[in-house]
Amino acid sequence: MNLVITDNNHFFKSSNSNKKVLISKGIILESNFLSRKEIENFNSSLNAIEAETSELMIEKIKIVASNCPDFKVNPFLKTRDNTFDIAYSLLYVNFKAFVTQYFFIKLFVEKFYKAFSCNEKIDFYLNELNQLIQNDRELQAISNSFKFYTVGKSEKISFIKNSYYKFYNLFYSPKSLNKYHKKHIVLFIYDIHNEVELFSVFFKNVQKSNIVHLSVVLLSSGGKKDNVCSIDHLKSENISVYKIEKFRNYVKYNNKDFYETIGKLYPEYKVFSTLKKNENLEIYYMYINEILNKLKPDVAVYSNTGEIGRAVSDVSRYFKIPSVNVEYGLFSDDAIYMESNIKYTLRACLGQASIDVWKKRNDPTLLHEAIGFLKLDNVDLNAVGKDNFFSKNNLKPNTKTIFFASTWGGTNELYNIEKRVIVKNIALYAKEIGWNFIIKKHPAETDNHLDEELALLDFKNVKIFNHKDLSLYFAINISDIVITQFSAISVEAMYLNKSTIFYNLNSEKSFVDTIVMKNEKFIYKVSNNDELNNAINKIIVNSKEEYVEIEKSKLKYLYKTDGKASERLLNLLYNIKI
Repeated sequence: MNLVITDNNHFFKSSNSNKKVLISKGIILESNFLSRKEIENFNSSLNAIEAETSELMIEKIKIVASNCPDFKVNPFLKTRDNTFDIAYSLLYVNFKAFVTQYFFIKLFVEKFYKAFSCNEKIDFYLNELNQLIQNDRELQAISNSFKFYTVGKSEKISFIKNSYYKFYNLFYSPKSLNKYHKKHIVLFIYDIHNEVELFSVFFKNVQKSNIVHLSVVLLSSGGKKDNVCSIDHLKSENISVYKIEKFRNYVKYNNKDFYETIGKLYPEYKVFSTLKKNENLEIYYMYINEILNKLKPDVAVYSNTGEIGRAVSDVSRYFKIPSVNVEYGLFSDDAIYMESNIKYTLRACLGQASIDVWKKRNDPTLLHEAIGFLKLDNVDLNAVGKDNFFSKNNLKPNTKTIFFASTWGGTNELYNIEKRVIVKNIALYAKEIGWNFIIKKHPAETDNHLDEELALLDFKNVKIFNHKDLSLYFAINISDIVITQFSAISVEAMYLNKSTIFYNLNSEKSFVDTIVMKNEKFIYKVSNNDELNNAINKIIVNSKEEYVEIEKSKLKYLYKTDGKASERLLNLLYNIKI
């Protein structure tokens, strides 16, 4: 009988195969012939698979974009320099959806066959984003059948809804503004606490300024009401606040020529036209066109790595105004984001290290300037007294403390499963040596998995906090040891003169290998509690030497830590020209 690989739970349950595997969000979820321990070990080996698939996807998109002709595109995308860049922009969202998934299945099967010495043929039953696997010769050779099912609606724009926006635009959209006598900045940020907190000092500087006006356009994160952040309190003489939905606009351009042409050149890519991933970007092109047309800013700013940045930069270029991307953290050297080929006028970077990564990744942005880390302008280490904190949370005040900064698992369930094991391991270690252990959840972490895991242990020296209930900087500052899976908090730890331990269950290649700071002497990588103990002992013994290394590294990663990054950003935006 054949081996069944599926991501459909109903199909998995109904299949009568004596060898079947259910996969979900990048891991094996269930199997009828593998033990739980075998599944856990195999899942751990997939830790770096996202980075591997990203590299392969980017390598492939470059080849395809190099062989594309001119496409009929909107006037905003037409501002890109050449045929390659236009093709890359159109291909990117499709490759991210389809080609990345193809490489994931290909690598998954290779690792699976090697790990479990399989010789059966495979029956695939997967969602439609995996359709490209049926064209792979190696997978064809070991497969019996490929079947795919529909998972979602096409992103094709509704004719009726689109027509309505013509009238919405006339009667409900904000009216066109006259040009401000001050320098006018438009800032696009998501309605999440992390992004709003990033600009908190910048907002204060704008409110005190007599030379700039800031229009903040709030993007919807789609999060639950409790996790969404309002910024209406920022409204003042110098700051206006808008929601992007208020600028709905009729979408007059489509990608018909792209879908038809790419399907003829590469028949396997006809699948791109089934979900029409580009249509969502076309909506943002028109929204941002409406925003820049009506608000008439002198510069446009975006603080994320997402596709909206492509629309912001292209439409800004169309209006002949500069566009700026502000780094919200120290990014990993990860191809899928660092090589998205979005062309801003300038990237405002944390320090020289991230500038070097952008340039290594051939980022087409014209200028890269180090300004420091905006978050560090708003550090308050004395919000709660240390003794008061320990007393209030029933922790030992005169005992060493381990701090774990939780990482958001995103679309890969492996990281969430691994995190529960890691936190349990650290809790057991802390209990054994009699230390305190505190955990801070990621702002996007809304589940109670860690709470449930720790409740089973019922340890007195362990305390878990929701994101909003504990300051990251306070937690790092009062702790002796800082641990995470792969969070960028190593930057904040370095700022507070602390080493960082990255804990992953895979002792070989892992996502940590993409961390920019991975080779620094104050960065440790461990995969079990024995290695954790060794790392902690080294940190304690070598604290003076590591302090010297940390001080030397601050300039490279953080440029300056003088609390004036927001001031530098404001000056940069005031003076920038296209």
